[in-house]
Amino acid sequence: GALVRAEPTLPAGADAAARAAAQADARAVAFATSDEHGRFTLGDLDGGPHDVIASADGLAAVTLPAVVGDRPLRIVLPAGAALTGQVRGADGAAVPVFTLLVYRVRGVERALVAARAVVDGEGRFREPVLPGAYELVATAPGWAASAPTTATPDRDVTITLAAGASVRGTVVSRATGAPLAYARVVREARGGGASAAPANAGTVTDADGRFELTGVPAGPVALFVAAGAHHPRIAAGLVATDGATLGPLTIDLAPLAPGEAPTLELVGIGVKLGGDGDALRVDGVIAGGGAEAAGLQVGDRIVAVDGQPVDAVGLDGAIARIRGAAGTRVRLLVVRPPAATPQPFDVERRPIKS
Repeated sequence: GALVRAEPTLPAGADAAARAAAQADARAVAFATSDEHGRFTLGDLDGGPHDVIASADGLAAVTLPAVVGDRPLRIVLPAGAALTGQVRGADGAAVPVFTLLVYRVRGVERALVAARAVVDGEGRFREPVLPGAYELVATAPGWAASAPTTATPDRDVTITLAAGASVRGTVVSRATGAPLAYARVVREARGGGASAAPANAGTVTDADGRFELTGVPAGPVALFVAAGAHHPRIAAGLVATDGATLGPLTIDLAPLAPGEAPTLELVGIGVKLGGDGDALRVDGVIAGGGAEAAGLQVGDRIVAVDGQPVDAVGLDGAIARIRGAAGTRVRLLVVRPPAATPQPFDVERRPIKS
């Protein structure tokens, strides 16, 4: 009765856009349930390395690397310790039905280790895990996803949900200004896996190109917007506060030329980033971007974004803060090996294509 799934291994430090691209190129995640002898088979997989995740009620989930066609796996699920706590609404009342997302914290990396649907009249949860540091995110109907809550085994925590903000707007063609019906609008966020309600929320535009997203958590907001025969775009630079309404926005998408392949438009500083312990490592600098103009180099380690340590907000949280509106600036605290003393860099955000 153990649930086992296989997911294509993603590059270390992959951000939300890289994960989406890798998942689009791979087949769907494979699932299996072990039989009375504990045996399982995961089939119809693409070749190459995978992460195999096994979980069972009352036991800690385990992730093992595996290669398709390699030797059989033996997976041992330990009893482990447990993350415990309660989920409450902004009014202090217990939330009886929710989804709990559990992320293992290693420096700036956040790895999803469990996604559990919980029904409990007192809003309580108990999730067995291996020793270590974790972040918890709770989602529930009618509420915005919670802010990440730091947790360690055997220390009770309270997760508070809020109503969140709303985002309204219209998606149009950049060439003609005509509204684009059925354009997809998705708020970038941490995913919840295929077996539970996802932490990111999306919708499609109506016949007039209009959309509305509700339950948007407080903090930086980035919207992935795509429509047929147009280049997709990430619109960032928004900051949500609880109870507020952002917009109405107008988001224009550039049409594809005949035979042209789509490219992702976004505003950023023009770097490729990966996780490196408690920092973000610069793995590439895009020509013409703000990072190149500011003097950032491959190998630089970003330790803070606008005063926020990156290991406290995680890779996705740091990238959300680096993105913003074109022409604005972000202050990065950078360590350039072999030096150990951080230096500030003020970097302009510019439009780029990926």
